Amino acid sequence: VAVQDGNVTLKGQVDSWQEKRLVEKRSKSVKGVVGVRNEVIVSPDLERPDQEIEAEIRQALDWDAWIDAGLVRVSVEDGVVSLVGTVGSAIEKRRAYEKAFVAGVENVDTSALEVDWAVRDEMRRLDKMDIRSDQTVAKAIFSSFRYSPWVSRSNVEVDVDNGVVVLSGKVDSLKTKYTAEQIAQNTTGVWRVKNHLRVRPETGPAEAGIIETISDIYSDDPYLAQRDISMLVNNGKLFLYGTVDSRFERKRAAEMASEVQGVIDVANNLTVQQTERATDQDDWEVKEDVREQMEWSPYVDSERIKVTVEDGVVSLTGTVYNWQARKIAELNAYEAGADRVRNLLDVEYGPM
Repeated sequence: VAVQDGNVTLKGQVDSWQEKRLVEKRSKSVKGVVGVRNEVIVSPDLERPDQEIEAEIRQALDWDAWIDAGLVRVSVEDGVVSLVGTVGSAIEKRRAYEKAFVAGVENVDTSALEVDWAVRDEMRRLDKMDIRSDQTVAKAIFSSFRYSPWVSRSNVEVDVDNGVVVLSGKVDSLKTKYTAEQIAQNTTGVWRVKNHLRVRPETGPAEAGIIETISDIYSDDPYLAQRDISMLVNNGKLFLYGTVDSRFERKRAAEMASEVQGVIDVANNLTVQQTERATDQDDWEVKEDVREQMEWSPYVDSERIKVTVEDGVVSLTGTVYNWQARKIAELNAYEAGADRVRNLLDVEYGPM
């Protein structure tokens, strides 16, 4: 790591693109950083034939619940992947790019992968929730675990019953527990995840050391540096107290703490400071913004959701395809300016 005038240059070598992205993301989160130049080299620890890489990428795209693999063509030459075709959003393009970085890949070219929002209506979104055998679903989840820098070195047990995934076993950090759940939720054929993973760090600092580490992280963070946050640790469980200015900051504080070794759970008691309504918009304006936010979301079918607003409180009724879409619809409402969200959406895919 080298820093000059707030510009960070990263050099070195890692085994995967996911690790390269992780060190860049962490560098960008440090207060005072104005730019990051990532010159880290990805040097896979194994060589694989192009045909094998291509087959694995096709499978990875097909198993992602948010990508229509039928609209994306894959080719591989000397470890360099080319993705050609059409996707319905920039988010979907980004996911395809990330999924293509399987073991043995040197680089991924998405210059010929066009974003056309009009194709969202043509996407085989319903196909993504087709019931697949429990065995193949579990295999797909394990495959995704291998390429996560958080989960790849953990022994997570996966049981699947009628689309319901149960994660069990021991992991060494709370971040690993959350990441494993997110990966499972984004797998085709999964409609619900029960996360029974237990966080058991092999080694970790004393309680005072945990608080000191998290305090240092917060003080270096551009969003949380000026916030009044106090902490208490009891048997590895972290309690957060104080006030922040937004729901984003509240969530960020818990997420950053979950990465610290020794933290096995987070009780987020932070309150969002609001002296008045979070927005000065009228209810009808909030409603229009929520509708627009959902219409542009690649994960939510806005035509199946009814939005009502009263005194800044957004109520969502209707039906979504899975639990992940239900969560995202609520997030869309908050991003559009809702003071509070009443999520009354029904989930279509899953046992009656």
